[in-house]
Amino acid sequence: MIFYYVLRENEKLGFVFPVYFYTVSDPVLQLVRRLRVENASYVYAVIPCGASIGAAGGFLKAELQKRGLTLRRADALVVPDGALIYYDVNPVLK
Repeated sequence: MIFYYVLRENEKLGFVFPVYFYTVSDPVLQLVRRLRVENASYVYAVIPCGASIGAAGGFLKAELQKRGLTLRRADALVVPDGALIYYDVNPVLK
């Protein structure tokens, strides 16, 4: 299945997905690999994470480039870390 979109003039294309072990999860990669977009003049990503997006922005950029899309910006949105098996829960959040 291919996801095909034609964007209007000046319409932006954004991706919002959580970082997954400092990279992009398989479901996000599968979506991007099936994506075909025309007129995407500005592509960005907002990536929620516990501390850092790691290599997620670079992986997304590389996959998008294969489809003729240029990732212009990838920003981290720092949120409480979801990897509770590695860290104690912040006492303020308990």
